[in-house]
Amino acid sequence: GECAVVGDTEADVQAGKAAGARSIGVTWGYGTRARLEAAGVDYLIETPDALPPLLRALTPSTAA
Repeated sequence: GECAVVGDTEADVQAGKAAGARSIGVTWGYGTRARLEAAGVDYLIETPDALPPLLRALTPSTAA
């Protein structure tokens, strides 16, 4: 199955990558955009409202 790690620090990004998951960085926590980008975050979102649509976009469709 697919997995994503959502976090606000470089450690969160690194943990996600170590687990083979996509990393989603959020800019409203402790980390900064620059640090998340330097850590190699896969996706970066600015507001909590942006998370559900991103997760939907990343979820494979099960429609036949």
